[in-house]
Amino acid sequence: MPEYTPGYVAALAAALMQANTAALYAAEHGNNPLGRPVQGNPGLRIWNGDLLRLGHLPLTPFAVEANVLLQDGLYVDLAHHEHVHIDPELDQWVFCAAHADGAVPITIAVTQTRIDEDPAHHCNHSFPVTPPRGSIDQPGNCRNCGTTYTEARMAATHDEQAPEPQ
Repeated sequence: MPEYTPGYVAALAAALMQANTAALYAAEHGNNPLGRPVQGNPGLRIWNGDLLRLGHLPLTPFAVEANVLLQDGLYVDLAHHEHVHIDPELDQWVFCAAHADGAVPITIAVTQTRIDEDPAHHCNHSFPVTPPRGSIDQPGNCRNCGTTYTEARMAATHDEQAPEPQ
């Protein structure tokens, strides 16, 4: 294997860093940002219902931080590292290999709903209304707890009417 000069290695590292920096910037500030920012928590984002930060961070401290920020009824099941990029055909962020064009490293805290609590009564539902996950006429499932729009409406109607048990 040929030996590379320190200058070559530094130039290669700088080129890779520039590509990563551009991809990281696009993930937060581009035309199609990765998830949505969490208000009051710089760098923390929500994507597909899970919390994430750009870059590979130590898993346990990140899981603890994310767990503290979750609303009642949710908890961090696990944290792991992944890479994502914008799929040019779908124009959406998808998981990819670390060496893929435009790959962005992320650390994800996968969230779960506590079984001992009914999430429909503890969630401030957020139903997506943009394709492909929903529309104005037929919103998608809640980003936070996964409840369908119909289930949430039925639960709200049930709570308001409080029918007598039979």
